[in-house]
Amino acid sequence: MKIKSPLLNRIICEIAVWSLRALYKTTRIEIRLTDPVHDPYEPNRTEECVYSVWHDSLLYPLFMNRPRSIVGLVGPHRDGDYVSNVLKALKLKAVRGSSSRGGATAIVKSMEEIKDHSLVITPDGPRGPRREMKLGCAFVAAQSGTPVIATAFSCSNAWSLQGSWTDLIVPKPFSRVYAVTGEPIYVPKDASREKIEEVTQQIQAEMDRLDKIAVALANGEDLPEQVAQTEAPKRSAA
Repeated sequence: MKIKSPLLNRIICEIAVWSLRALYKTTRIEIRLTDPVHDPYEPNRTEECVYSVWHDSLLYPLFMNRPRSIVGLVGPHRDGDYVSNVLKALKLKAVRGSSSRGGATAIVKSMEEIKDHSLVITPDGPRGPRREMKLGCAFVAAQSGTPVIATAFSCSNAWSLQGSWTDLIVPKPFSRVYAVTGEPIYVPKDASREKIEEVTQQIQAEMDRLDKIAVALANGEDLPEQVAQTEAPKRSAA
């Protein structure tokens, strides 16, 4: 059932935000940062960036802790209204637009916002395919001169809410949540389309690599030796 009333949508989002905050307070969180300079929860972060987050994992970074100086790129479709209202309830900014509609406007706004904020992009949105990178993430990074930080999230026990083209993962109470970030990936400001495509594939590979690490952590599996040497626990929080 689609809710057409903007007011009712906002009320539902406020309730959802309150509920998710309460749920996440029961979880145990572990964040592993390859590059601490780009910690999304660090209040004194010295360099802004573009965080790449798969659409199905979007709730993790929003509710694990309070992100600092973050702007979300939100699609112009109806589902984007819900995400935008959630961001507002969290006192975070949103830029509306996507690669398929309103993309140029969104890119311009992204350039303006990222001067003082880091940008969160779901590079497989707004309509998938699931976990397949589009070019927008690398393009924004090139134009803004800021690096892309690939991220991955996993959970020891979670619900998977089915959507039209991807699911939304919600941790169950008292589960363990893991976040992993990669090294900054820089894109030349004068990058050609071929270079943008090349970097997009590089980000895709890094997202896939980090996802394997996050899943291994959530499943209690041993990490590959070379990974264990570079990703170290940063903190654990309830």
